Amino acid sequence: MSSFNDGRQRIIFELREKRSQMSFEILQPAGEGIGTLEARFTESDRAPMRLSYCGNFRLLESSRAAIPLASSRNSASATNTDVVKMLADQLVFVPMVIVCGIHTLAQVESALVALRWGCPRIMLLPGHLHLHLGSHLDEEPEQSFLQWRSHWDGSTDLALSLQTEDSAPDGSTSNWMLDRTIREIATHQIIFKTRVGIVPEFL
Repeated sequence: MSSFNDGRQRIIFELREKRSQMSFEILQPAGEGIGTLEARFTESDRAPMRLSYCGNFRLLESSRAAIPLASSRNSASATNTDVVKMLADQLVFVPMVIVCGIHTLAQVESALVALRWGCPRIMLLPGHLHLHLGSHLDEEPEQSFLQWRSHWDGSTDLALSLQTEDSAPDGSTSNWMLDRTIREIATHQIIFKTRVGIVPEFL
């Protein structure tokens, strides 16, 4: 019971956290394939973060949340995984879009909860998007997802990756960076910027 309470308190704290702004600039619109965007953080000296993306970009305008217990540091125990599933159930009925990954079992379970309820997901994947979604960008990135849906649906979900076309073909993002980026996407207020002449397909 204490694990559930701790997890609930942590997720409530994250949902109530004052949000600073993160601006996304579209460098290359996705169209039917993979696009590129650049994220900048206000009140920060950090260099811009470049990501590739595929799917429903409107999800970045939605209310979003991540589950801290699903991170690689916290998700080793079966108890934590069960708590993550309960928290994910609560979030989809708020409703909140769950920001998650596939680099831990708990992250996979949180994505499965959203999928089971027919809710959209923002998924940060460790490798290139073609590696996870297939050459036609229509494959689910995790085998267990196929019990609920036969293929990846970019009209409802959004896939992101820190691996871009300039990255090594076999590149993979560390679990620590995945956890950090998931948390940042979930907790920052997002605003959009576009370069002159580039209009994202969601506008």
